[in-house]
Amino acid sequence: MKFSVPFAALLALGLPSASASTIPLDKRTIYGPGSITNNEAPGRNISSIYSWTYAALAHATNTISNSTSELTYLCANFNALSSRYYTAYSQPDGDVAKLAKEAICSASTSKPPSRLPVPQNELWYMKLYTAGIFNVQAYAAKSATTQWYFDMCWFLEASLLRGLWAPCLDTDEGGVDVESGFCATAGYFSKGPFSTYTSATQPVSVVDEVGVLMSKVMARVFRVLAKEPQQIDYVCNNWARYEAGVQKTGLVASTVKELVCGQKEKIVEMAKAKEELKSAMTDLFIFQVLKAGDVQGYYKYLCETYSADALSKYGLDGTKVVDALCKAAS
Repeated sequence: MKFSVPFAALLALGLPSASASTIPLDKRTIYGPGSITNNEAPGRNISSIYSWTYAALAHATNTISNSTSELTYLCANFNALSSRYYTAYSQPDGDVAKLAKEAICSASTSKPPSRLPVPQNELWYMKLYTAGIFNVQAYAAKSATTQWYFDMCWFLEASLLRGLWAPCLDTDEGGVDVESGFCATAGYFSKGPFSTYTSATQPVSVVDEVGVLMSKVMARVFRVLAKEPQQIDYVCNNWARYEAGVQKTGLVASTVKELVCGQKEKIVEMAKAKEELKSAMTDLFIFQVLKAGDVQGYYKYLCETYSADALSKYGLDGTKVVDALCKAAS
C-alpha cells in the first residue's frame, strides 16, 4: 500500500510519519485462520505456526486426493497417523493438528468449512494458512511499536504479497489480510482517501521460485509426519494419481516428489525432520519478506528492526533471517 499524493506530500515535508490517531477511520475485519472454524486456532505463537502449516498441507491433500474413501480413511485414522507430529510439536497452548483434522474430515463428508468469510476457490483455504504463517512471523520485530506497524504498513505491498503465497483479502486472494494487518494494528482500519494500492506485481520468476520454496515446506511437513516406510511407499507408488493434484495446488510436483520419494532414507529421525522443516520455512520467509516491498529503504529497515530472537520463537532460524536481511540491505 502506498499513501496518496496529498498524504505523501506531508511525509516529504520531513514528518517522520503521520500519527495514526490523527486520521479517524472505521474499523475493518481482519480475518485470520481461526475465523473460518468454530474452534478458534491458537494465537500468535509457535503453536499457530505449526498448526497452520499442518492445516495448509491438509487442504492440499484434499485437492490432491481424488478418492473420498481415501479421505475417509485419513479422517478415521487421523490421530494415529499424526502421532509423530503431535509429539514433535506438542504445545500447551493449542492443538497443533486440530485444524488439519477438521479440514480432512470435512472434505471426507463433502461438507464445506464453516464461516467462510468470502466466496473463494478451493485453493483459498490453503493460502489462508500460508498467509497466516507469514503474518505471524513478520511481526517479529525488536520493538513492535505503533510506529513500527505504521512503517511496515507503508513498506509492504498487497499486490506483491499476492504472488508470494501471502495473499490479502483486498486482492481477493485470501482471508488473512497481511498488509492491512499491519495497518490496522497501527490504527488504520480502512482504505480511505489517504491510501491506495499500487499495481506492482511479482514477475513469473518470483512466483515460480516461491512455489518451489513452498513445495519444500509442504514436503518437509510430510517428512515430519511419516513414521512408517509404508506411508512413504503408499504415496510414491501411487504418485501418478497425485501428480496433477499437486500441480493444481500451485506446488511443484517434481520438488515434492524428490523430497518425499527420492531420499535415501524413507523415514528420518524426528530431530532431523524438524530441523529440515525449520530450514525450509526459514528460506521461504526470507524470500517472501524481501520480495514483499519495493520502496527504497525497505531492506535497510528490515535489517534494523527485525529480531533474531523473536523470529526464532516462530519456527525460524532467526540469525539466518537477520543475516540475509542485512546482506540485502548492504
